[in-house]
Amino acid sequence: MALRLSQAIFVNARILSSAGALTCLVLLAACVHAPLNKPLVSAPNASPPTPGATTRDKSDGDLIVSLYFSGGGMRAAALSYGVLKALSEEHVGSPVEGYRLLDKVRVISAVSGGSFPAAYYCLYHDRLFNDFESQFLKRNVHGALIRELLSPVNWPKLMSPYYGRSDMAAEYYDKILFHGATYADLGKDGGQPRLILNATDMANGEQFPFVSEHFDLIGSDLGSFRISRAVAAASAFPFLLSPITLQNFRGAPGVLDPEILRREAMADPSGRNVLVQNAFQSYRDYRENPYLHLVDGGTTDNLGLAALIDAEFQFGGMEHLIEETLHTGQPRRFVIIVVNASVYSHPLSSQSEAVPGISNQLWRLADNFQQHSDVEYLDLLRIALSRWKMAVAANGKSAGAAPEYYLVSVDLSQLREKANGSFFASIPTNFGLPSGTIDRLIAAGGSLLKDSPDYQRLLGDLSASP
Repeated sequence: MALRLSQAIFVNARILSSAGALTCLVLLAACVHAPLNKPLVSAPNASPPTPGATTRDKSDGDLIVSLYFSGGGMRAAALSYGVLKALSEEHVGSPVEGYRLLDKVRVISAVSGGSFPAAYYCLYHDRLFNDFESQFLKRNVHGALIRELLSPVNWPKLMSPYYGRSDMAAEYYDKILFHGATYADLGKDGGQPRLILNATDMANGEQFPFVSEHFDLIGSDLGSFRISRAVAAASAFPFLLSPITLQNFRGAPGVLDPEILRREAMADPSGRNVLVQNAFQSYRDYRENPYLHLVDGGTTDNLGLAALIDAEFQFGGMEHLIEETLHTGQPRRFVIIVVNASVYSHPLSSQSEAVPGISNQLWRLADNFQQHSDVEYLDLLRIALSRWKMAVAANGKSAGAAPEYYLVSVDLSQLREKANGSFFASIPTNFGLPSGTIDRLIAAGGSLLKDSPDYQRLLGDLSASP
């Protein structure tokens, strides 16, 4: 009898102990909040450029290079890094008076996996080529994030409704790459090159770029926002990772309401403009929509080209877009390099009579949507660039003053018909790839760039130009 009583006491003690531990976890979870953005209560003062950053020539009237990096996990990060590396090795002119093409890059727009090399280069410049491979590309980030997820240390935070998996990922990215850096550390006007990381607002389905003009729309200070959290938002793949939350301060007492971009006043009647205007209007009052939840930018535009395509009604044309975002005049040559690391799978379901399962249907539909979207965005960009060139000519300027543009496509699918195409088509979309695969992707980025007819046309025109 005494033994049974002692056993019962022991069991009850274990239950009470477990219940107490669970109660503590719940109480701890209720106290955890991911860090939110700050209100714009005074004009943000940008810090000087990060030590080690190269000095940029702000009078690049002759040549402007812009880069657009797609999503695709580590595959996209490695391919984009390969393009940056090839541009750093491309010298124009004499060794004394020449320059690298990389030095003419004025803006990098990226989504998802492409956000990592974009942000690292804009923050640290040529340091990218010294340690980015070891710090990120050849690190098993996928495995590290799973270990973080399974660690009991993170359970109280992950139980909180105000802290998600992407918040945990942002902390990890900060630890291995960005070390507390904020947008203010990029320098004045977003630094050189200007960094544009693109997420998607779940509420309106529109792209949300991390730029000061867009943070003005929600009355928030971008300068104090951590770059690691912007990268986490741009790469928050739905279902696998949680959204990143921002707070809307627009219209709140004591919050500055600076002059918003002209796009809010544009009266373009197109359906596309109406969608964008409705998205902007949704931010006007913090009481109606106090929070934004952001997911992977690739869910709306996997190539990060939306701003260029919408330039006509958002900014009044490509020329005004360049002036307002890059603070420079119309270039003589405008180079757009689009790096697309998407891998479109073959529809194996077509080889069987069996009815495709739910997962097969979802992946197939998503793959089709992305492939069609990528093609359409590139076609729309070509139309926008042609319209820009014609508009300049129609304004009475001489033919010699009309801008020349070069649309360079670095697309991994271009390797499909080659001997190694099947290898690249089988690379999964995750953040942990073998070292040898990373090396091949880096090399592919450089070779695809150099094989581009428009890139070769650019090099020929530059060598022929005095």
